[in-house]
Amino acid sequence: MVEKGIVYGRFQILHFKHLEYFLAAKMRCRKLYIGIMVPDSSYLEEEEPMSELERDPWKEPKTVDYRVRKGANPLTYIERYEMVRDAILSFGVPREEFEIVPFPLEKPELLREYVPGDATCFLSICDDWTRKNQEKLEELGFQTEVLWNRNPEEKGTTGTQVRQRILAGEKWSDLVPRTVYEYILDHGIDNRIKYTK
Repeated sequence: MVEKGIVYGRFQILHFKHLEYFLAAKMRCRKLYIGIMVPDSSYLEEEEPMSELERDPWKEPKTVDYRVRKGANPLTYIERYEMVRDAILSFGVPREEFEIVPFPLEKPELLREYVPGDATCFLSICDDWTRKNQEKLEELGFQTEVLWNRNPEEKGTTGTQVRQRILAGEKWSDLVPRTVYEYILDHGIDNRIKYTK
């Protein structure tokens, strides 16, 4: 068991696979730092307007990772903070054994301002993006431990699936902890997802 561990994600919307990740990491460390990626709107990007591409057909189109698109990030940092806090507490983790912090992986030079440099980053590898994250974190001097390697098909529930179900008016309560379901409804976040493009 290590003294300090780190997990991270956008948690747009927190679901049971996130909790599986948190709890597997918590079993391997005394104190867990839960990092929230894309902590504010300054990290978000827009797709390049089509008119720019039409003006210069030789220009390479700018491709933006869906993780930093505005539409994929409807919840604020504080909303995600509160959802993470309430969910992990509801699973019996004592409050003094975890912290929730910004985790600006998109600006890696800032990471050590938020998480201890001697912590182990626990990873779930399921695609090229998460493999590259492991390399990036190791280049920054963090120890990493892979909790599991999964194919994309084995990943399970995603925040995108939860948001798509909300958007389609389908049942989604079975994908998230009860505390998250109640938080989303109490704060009208389901309506924000339905009526905001």
